[in-house]
Amino acid sequence: MAAVTYPNKKVIKFINENLIPLQLQFNDQFYIEKYNARWTPTIIIIDSNGVEHHKSVGFLEPEAIISMLKLGIGKMFFNTGKYREAIEVFNEIINKDPQGESTPEAVYLRGVSTYKQDGTADGLKAAYEILKNKFPGSNWTKRASPYGLL
Repeated sequence: MAAVTYPNKKVIKFINENLIPLQLQFNDQFYIEKYNARWTPTIIIIDSNGVEHHKSVGFLEPEAIISMLKLGIGKMFFNTGKYREAIEVFNEIINKDPQGESTPEAVYLRGVSTYKQDGTADGLKAAYEILKNKFPGSNWTKRASPYGLL
């Protein structure tokens, strides 16, 4: 990724505006053990308390890495109960990368965030319909399938 993804101007801009990057050596045993980072590249989204919210292992193209990083940020908001902020991030992924690898999970989590925020099943049902129609083979579609019964 050092030759293709990290030097990309959009990637650099996104990281500088949204994250505090830290590059560790592959043999730093403390972090390897703490975050179970067994292969390179491993990208982990953690909060200011060191709590892990998302992990990605392996090479990603520039557009895919930006969506993946956004997904990690959205999951951090979700995991900390900031559902409105999570929905905003998930919407951005869905709108800017509609067929991306991170999009099915963003659709799913947007539906769950909507449910957690307003208490109605509308977001869950909508998520399942989108997943069923746009990502029929996705694991996220399978996970959302009970929402089709609501």
